[in-house]
Amino acid sequence: MSLLETNSRFLHDNLVIYGKRITQYMPKELKICFFTNSGSESNDLALRIARKVTGNYDVLVLDHAYHGHLTSLVSISPYKFAHPSGDGKKQWVHVVPVPDSYRGKYRSTEYSEDQLSDLYFQEMVKVVEEAEKNGRKICLFYAESLQSCGGQIVYPKDYLKKCYQ
Repeated sequence: MSLLETNSRFLHDNLVIYGKRITQYMPKELKICFFTNSGSESNDLALRIARKVTGNYDVLVLDHAYHGHLTSLVSISPYKFAHPSGDGKKQWVHVVPVPDSYRGKYRSTEYSEDQLSDLYFQEMVKVVEEAEKNGRKICLFYAESLQSCGGQIVYPKDYLKKCYQ
């Protein structure tokens, strides 16, 4: 029989060594490494950190997204809250159209990849501007690098790069 410890409050030298290895590849400002047990735990921690650091509360998400099964994450997951049995969208959640060039608002049959990237980015800008006009302050934008709950959606080139600038 072997043991597996998944809670990092029981420190082991290998956690420190691994954390140092990971942070070598990150920008110098990112020098702290958190070990979590799941994607849900990671997303919940990211939300807590973003709210604390920015002092803002609202969240920007892509439509059809799923960020985890914790209460805090179901509230920001259109895949869950928009379901008939879901609780609906909270006022502090702002949903951006998913940049789906196959089934989305703008499609690859009508626009080039560069145009798609710009058009979907402008959709995000509209949502952010509307939120700010209403006095809302966004702390975080969640986006999977490849959305899977809404289908295996590959975003137009440079879409995320534009969003995170």
